[in-house]
Amino acid sequence: MNIKKYKSTVLSWSMLKIVLCNFISFFGFLALLLGVGDILWPQTFNYGENGFKIIIFVSIFFALIKSFPKLSSSFYYSIPGHKIEIIVGDLFSSDKKNIVIGMSDTFDTEIGEIISKESIQGQFLEKIYRSDKSRLDRDLKIELDKLKLNPKIDKEKTIGKNERYDIGTTVCIRYGSVNYFCCGYSFMNNNLMAKSSFEELWISLGKIWNMVRIKGERNAMAMPVIGSNLARIENVNYNLLIKSIILSYVVNSRLTPISKELSIIINELNAEKINFLEIQNFLENLDK
Repeated sequence: MNIKKYKSTVLSWSMLKIVLCNFISFFGFLALLLGVGDILWPQTFNYGENGFKIIIFVSIFFALIKSFPKLSSSFYYSIPGHKIEIIVGDLFSSDKKNIVIGMSDTFDTEIGEIISKESIQGQFLEKIYRSDKSRLDRDLKIELDKLKLNPKIDKEKTIGKNERYDIGTTVCIRYGSVNYFCCGYSFMNNNLMAKSSFEELWISLGKIWNMVRIKGERNAMAMPVIGSNLARIENVNYNLLIKSIILSYVVNSRLTPISKELSIIINELNAEKINFLEIQNFLENLDK
């Protein structure tokens, strides 16, 4: 593990508390074991000061081994029967049948001035559509038209698309064997800056789950941490965004099942922002 990269987990109060608890457990167990041995075989071991130091060293060693966090968090909920996992990796290397892609309310796709090449949407166009923007635009338009919505024309937006859909509008594009759920969760202003809010994120998540119920066939799904990076929601840190996605999914799944598995995929560059122990505790506490 690269401690610098995962310092938010390793160098955290949560980690310290777990190490301390494990140290006390190991130390108590060893002290009890050796104490019983001293009663049964008095004057045999004569631990002394050096023995005491060895017990402390061994307890610290095993406490660290047991406490050191994994690079993922996961939990299985027996009701309604699904697994949630948070892992570091590449969203587009996922073997999931359903993948969520965050977009803006105008569903712009132009790489460069409007959409960053490094963004999830930029990678979606490049890796999945092989940079065929026309085909992606056509597929989006077909699915948006099926919803029979009435987008508002923004005449002041002169670069890119100017049809605005309601925040959270979600369409399903099937490419190969994978369903891509494209959600317009952010507002693309006329200065080509995408903005969103916590309230808009919550609304959008609900609409994503609804569309996945209709089109996803309860297959395993994967998604990035929408609401971060270029469409960042102000005053909400990375851990809180992940918790919000998890909470929304769990609450909505208990109303009506969504999928058998949700994987939240973290880009390696963002891994240091996550406290995996904190996320793991959150996952487990939702089942209580």
